[in-house]
Amino acid sequence: MKKKDFVEETIIYYLCRDIKQHQPMLSILIPTYNYDCTKLVASLLEQLPEGGEIIVADDGSSNQEILHANRVIHEHECCRLWESKENLGRAAIRNRLAEMANGDYIIFIDCDAEVDNPHFISNYVRARTEADVVCGGTKTPAQCPGTDKSLRYKYEKEYWSRRRACFRQKEAYSSFTTFNFLIKRETFLKIRFDERCKHYGHEDTLFGIELKKNNIDILHIDNELVHCGLDTNKEFLIKTETAIKSLIETSEYNSQMQDEVRLLRYRRLAKKYHLDVVFNSVYSIFDKKIKRNLLGENPNLKLFQLYKLNYCLRS
Repeated sequence: MKKKDFVEETIIYYLCRDIKQHQPMLSILIPTYNYDCTKLVASLLEQLPEGGEIIVADDGSSNQEILHANRVIHEHECCRLWESKENLGRAAIRNRLAEMANGDYIIFIDCDAEVDNPHFISNYVRARTEADVVCGGTKTPAQCPGTDKSLRYKYEKEYWSRRRACFRQKEAYSSFTTFNFLIKRETFLKIRFDERCKHYGHEDTLFGIELKKNNIDILHIDNELVHCGLDTNKEFLIKTETAIKSLIETSEYNSQMQDEVRLLRYRRLAKKYHLDVVFNSVYSIFDKKIKRNLLGENPNLKLFQLYKLNYCLRS
């Protein structure tokens, strides 16, 4: 080998080594509860950069078959599965995951997501230097998985069709969701999720408020994951009621929720002018018909909004 070629190759070697040493480590964190996320982990492994890791935390699942299925995650060298002996709740399990992570940056992904973009991780890696928090977004499956899941499918399809990154960015903090986002681990550990949020709904709203309060920038990009874990109509109504209860409970110790969430603003105005009694009286006449529609094959989203408002006013 010529001396010139040897010198050039030596320089290239050390440059590549230095770049590799300074490449920030990435941790992908997946909280799960009674959900098989082996397919999600497998698709993420195909894109995981060198030195990256995937950590799955099972939040006290009761389904032994799913617990057993998820244990194959241990077989991958860069993956870990942590099983909690008790159900910690949606906020606490995410905090535990961040504490276990080794990465400079962490990506939180819900267990019922599906990766359909071969550049999903690299899109985040490129965007990470532009803000401390980067939100990728959500999209619904191409087709409704069944008529018994039509309510959530229609609701999410309507909602996310109007939530491209350019629109989410206009309301950056209120548009924050936990489904799919990247954050500097150091930043996350300063704020963390509020562990008083144990039930379904609005831990992301609280986190968005904290990000805003601490002047932490959010960048919204079009880097969606598909939400596959759609609930049946009956399950979705129960989850909606749980989320509204959580919302009201949370607003009792965080007054900013009153201004950030539209449903709470309507509730406050209605109670101030004693319109809640009138609304509930009128709604009760149509209650059974509305519920029958929402549980049917072709639910009406305007009726769903009335259902939510009624439940909020009665809670």
